[in-house]
Amino acid sequence: MSPTGRRRAVAHVLETLDLDGIRSNGYAFQVEVTYLAWLAGFRIREIPIIFYERAGDALMPSYTHMRRAMPVLVSHFLLSHAAALRRD
Repeated sequence: MSPTGRRRAVAHVLETLDLDGIRSNGYAFQVEVTYLAWLAGFRIREIPIIFYERAGDALMPSYTHMRRAMPVLVSHFLLSHAAALRRD
């Protein structure tokens, strides 16, 4: 992930790369994988992250991969599904 957006790796791209030959780690690992994918002829796209102003203080329980019932703002919950709703 870069500071301005998010990158997503597609499985068939990763299957074609020599991941055992990667020498870097951390953020440099992501840069190296992106570079190798680009060298292999794959298209690189970055999906921008859009930040919105806080729209209220209503909290609701949420289930995340880290914690059960972690309180989140209702507006953040709805924004997390906005892209899927627009797409579908």
